[in-house]
Amino acid sequence: MAANDGAVKTLDADAIFRSFTACPDDPKTLIVDVRPRNRWEKGHIAGSYCIRKPSSGETLLDYSKADYDQRWSADVWWNRDVIVYGEAGLKKDHPVVAFLAADKHARSIGLFKEGLDAFQQRYPFLVTTSLRSGAAARRYPSQLDPLLYLGDWTHAEALERHSELGIKSVVTIHNNPDNLKLPASKYSHLKIELADIDVADIGAHLRSSFDFIEAAVARKQAVLVHCGAGVSRSATLCIAYLMRKHRWSAQKALDYCKSRRSLVAPNDGFWRTLCALEAQLGIAERSDVDAFSGYQGADAPPPAPIEEPRVRVTFVPAGASSAPAGSMSQTAAPPPVAPTAAGAAAAAVKGRDGKEEGRTRGGSERERRRSRSRSRSRSERDRRRRGGSRSRSRERRRDGGSREAAGRRSRSRSRDRRRGGGAPLAAPAASRQQQVQQEWIELEAAEGVVLEVLREGKQLGHLVLELQRVGQQCVFGRLPSCEVPVEHLSISRAHAQLTRDGGGNLSVTDLGSAHGTNVDGAWIKPKVPKQLRVGSVLSLGASVRQYKVVRVTQQPAAAAAQQ
Repeated sequence: MAANDGAVKTLDADAIFRSFTACPDDPKTLIVDVRPRNRWEKGHIAGSYCIRKPSSGETLLDYSKADYDQRWSADVWWNRDVIVYGEAGLKKDHPVVAFLAADKHARSIGLFKEGLDAFQQRYPFLVTTSLRSGAAARRYPSQLDPLLYLGDWTHAEALERHSELGIKSVVTIHNNPDNLKLPASKYSHLKIELADIDVADIGAHLRSSFDFIEAAVARKQAVLVHCGAGVSRSATLCIAYLMRKHRWSAQKALDYCKSRRSLVAPNDGFWRTLCALEAQLGIAERSDVDAFSGYQGADAPPPAPIEEPRVRVTFVPAGASSAPAGSMSQTAAPPPVAPTAAGAAAAAVKGRDGKEEGRTRGGSERERRRSRSRSRSRSERDRRRRGGSRSRSRERRRDGGSREAAGRRSRSRSRDRRRGGGAPLAAPAASRQQQVQQEWIELEAAEGVVLEVLREGKQLGHLVLELQRVGQQCVFGRLPSCEVPVEHLSISRAHAQLTRDGGGNLSVTDLGSAHGTNVDGAWIKPKVPKQLRVGSVLSLGASVRQYKVVRVTQQPAAAAAQQ
């Protein structure tokens, strides 16, 4: 989890408002009010904390005593965007701002210099005296321009939010746009019936939507452009609007929209339409038509389901540096032995020797049979000489029969040689099985989340959780299906889960357990994610076993976003 370099950036009121438009998986922004508590109690930005730096200077203290879902703690700002405001004229050398800059654990630090009164003039509905999370939990559409908003169907139905933002014009692009009922006397409503599939002709609606938005802006009216999820169709209309208005390339307009709404993702066909628009508008810069591939739209036939793999969990016992991948054994396994060249050569020689030995044994047996046959032949000749001429005819007949039998024996021996005498070769299946090398997890190089497992202060080992993507869940509980089964009687069947957000932050959520989840000595609220940092200690119910976070490797997507 990376931190910033301590730089402090100046923000405007719109930047503060955009913290209230975050998508569900976006990292939550922390808003800090540095005014005295009596001023904070008379009015503050919804969800803000009243923070002061004590004379000791060791940490930041919360004087608000607010009952928010996220309680203030000594590390609550780690890897999060922080916005600081106070009286008008607030400077970067304020003790709280200077502390955060020197600490360098915040993801970013923004400074609003104009003061609460200036923010209240712009967004009065976000200033409150409440000590609860109500106003801070409202959902607002994403702001692209001062009068242009991008959202989903829920935003379109929230008429109270429209009134707060001054939205009086709405563009609905949907399979069934008539399903949205707006008072005709209060709204201008452009309805576009279009499915979210890559073969749909969205290009036919780009000019009409641009003209509609421009007319509303000219009347100083805010405009909401929405579809079902605010991802593909409505985003395409907004990207095309920004391209035409600012002469931006499709890629630049897309990147801008994604910075304001992380869910934005036009389907393949819509993206090709936007790239073709560059030439029509005379924009010299060209975007990569193949930048998107594989997304045919929300209304396209669903692809074959791809099962999300479970989070693999490996326990590395104390004293061991590695363990077989997926093993939960409490005892250390012997380290894997890599096959050497000498061992392979010896095995090959052994195989050849076994074959030759078999051939030798088979050859010796044949020689003994030939020797007995020659002995019998000499005996027969001696008897013929003694028997004289009277027995010659009978001997000839017997000799002919012997030659015929010998021929049969010879043919039989030939067949035996073709079938392969001697010792059988090693079974190929066993040989292949020996060649399969089991995957091992090296503790020092493991990717994901590493937890040190302790019981009454004694280390039992480490858990390596390959938890690296947004949406993955690692559940602790008594059910055998949990990624980390825990057998203590105070543990619920599905007790708590670990997740990662879009910024790479690690959080734990109590799943409504009977005996609670404890982080760093404090019980957390059920169903509310609690951010963890390196060094955080997690315990479940009345179990004396503890899990200490020792490493959280950053997600590739999160790392790229910060570069």
